[in-house]
Amino acid sequence: MWSATGVGVPPLREVLCALAWAWTAVGPGLAVAAERPLAPATAGWNADVALSVAHPGAIAVDAQGGVWTVDPVRAEVTGWSGLGARLGPWGRLGSDLDGEFRSPSGLAAVGGFQLLVADRGNGRLVRYQTPLGGRGLVFAGVMANEGPAEFRPGAISADAAGRVAVLDHEQGQVRLLDAFGREEARVGGFGAGPARLRHPSAVALHQRRGVFVVDGAGVVVFDRFGNFRERRTLVESGTSIGGLAIDRAGRLWWTEPRGGRVRGADPEWKDEPGIDGLLRPSALAVHPDGGTLWVVQDSLRTLTRFRRER
Repeated sequence: MWSATGVGVPPLREVLCALAWAWTAVGPGLAVAAERPLAPATAGWNADVALSVAHPGAIAVDAQGGVWTVDPVRAEVTGWSGLGARLGPWGRLGSDLDGEFRSPSGLAAVGGFQLLVADRGNGRLVRYQTPLGGRGLVFAGVMANEGPAEFRPGAISADAAGRVAVLDHEQGQVRLLDAFGREEARVGGFGAGPARLRHPSAVALHQRRGVFVVDGAGVVVFDRFGNFRERRTLVESGTSIGGLAIDRAGRLWWTEPRGGRVRGADPEWKDEPGIDGLLRPSALAVHPDGGTLWVVQDSLRTLTRFRRER
């Protein structure tokens, strides 16, 4: 059952009040209900879970409905299963491959039971098997490892085939890797041309639609092979985009931190029902079926789950 700590089973009364209360961790093995609404009512979406996190960073949703987040300050990875059981935290500050990070900055669920962590301070992408039967994260190999002088991975995204797009902050490029970690292409790079990037901050990869890279107030779009397609503005001038995600149907979702909104567009760039009234939303992740969005609200230090009305 969902709680901030994932321990115990809340009473039925608390379960029935889930839409009006947010769970906040107060110590090892403890959880209390905080007297604040999960989120304002928004047509098309219902908020039903809010998880308190100390230093919210990148997030990812796996195919089983679990949600994962990195803590860049504590160098940890924490998850919650699809049923709400807390998984972790795991990790510590360091450079060892098996569970040590320096400023983990990106996260992606790959396939059914793998998690890819962008370890920016160590200049690498590391694979882990997600836990089964109560075990912790299990080291499953390195996808890229060039060191921080050459490679500073940030936001990452994986498609249904296991291909990965990773934003390299050192070069202002997005690297496209196949499911085995072999580089297929590089797109972007710092510059002023239409296919160049000025302030890249997030990336989303789709098996058919290609690569979407946040650059200021819009996205730069490349096809799945890395060829430039278009540059499209998504928000008003003077504002910016926070997080970016894409679902299996090709619907693109993004946060607008200053406006306190989540917005979406279908493959024809027609508006999808959004979410309003948030407090500095930043990172977000979407379940592959598009029916669930997880949003980080920086001002509340929470991960909030929204379910789409059917």
